[in-house]
Amino acid sequence: MAGAEDVRVHPLVPPLALAVVALAGTALVLGFRDGGTGPSSPRTVAYGGGKADARQREDGGRHGGGKEPPHAVQVTVSQVRWLVRELGPPRPTAPLERRVSPDFRVTFTPSGYRIVYGKSRLERSASRVERLGPLTRFRHGVSRRTAFGADATVLRDGATSAYLVVTERRGRRLWTWRLVTNLAPRVQANGAVLLRGAPSFLVQPPEVFDREGRDVTPGRLRWRLAREGAGWRLAIVLDDRRLPLPYTISG
Repeated sequence: MAGAEDVRVHPLVPPLALAVVALAGTALVLGFRDGGTGPSSPRTVAYGGGKADARQREDGGRHGGGKEPPHAVQVTVSQVRWLVRELGPPRPTAPLERRVSPDFRVTFTPSGYRIVYGKSRLERSASRVERLGPLTRFRHGVSRRTAFGADATVLRDGATSAYLVVTERRGRRLWTWRLVTNLAPRVQANGAVLLRGAPSFLVQPPEVFDREGRDVTPGRLRWRLAREGAGWRLAIVLDDRRLPLPYTISG
């Protein structure tokens, strides 16, 4: 079975690459080395890390005449212009289930999202998040109000990306997500998480960005993984006392 060292990064998106799945931020497709793996080797797709470079999107943040987002979303997500461009214009009737290919679909849920890709299953939901508001739908994703700011999930070009926008200081805090999956997750030496299966997912190391999209990730920020009932808890410990507001957690 291929490990993290057995893959190469390719800046491709479906239909050429079938699937890119991100826990948070820009996802790049991960392919196999061409030699020696054979046709029975599992597929590995990116599942997290970085952020989409929305500043390079051709739409330039134009809303195409759609209705303005609710006030709660304007107060939080709109402070992060690159994220506004990623979400696209508001679309109240946009479906919550999006199909990327016949065997790959992403469903936005009240507290996160669910991914089905071939035989692989993965559900991610926010935990320890106070006052999670209702979903606001956009062309490319959804947003939710939270006590600390907002939670946003974006699906563009086959890449599913999730973000936490924080608009007020939280000090030193443990941020957690619950994972329910039929894959086998393991933290790698570089701080990423590999979820082994067929196909496999790779969660790249967590990152933090300011309102302009600049990387302000504190040193040594890495995933922590632990069993939690029938699932897993994915977590980071972040001290935001020196971070600019608002900031966005890619994770």
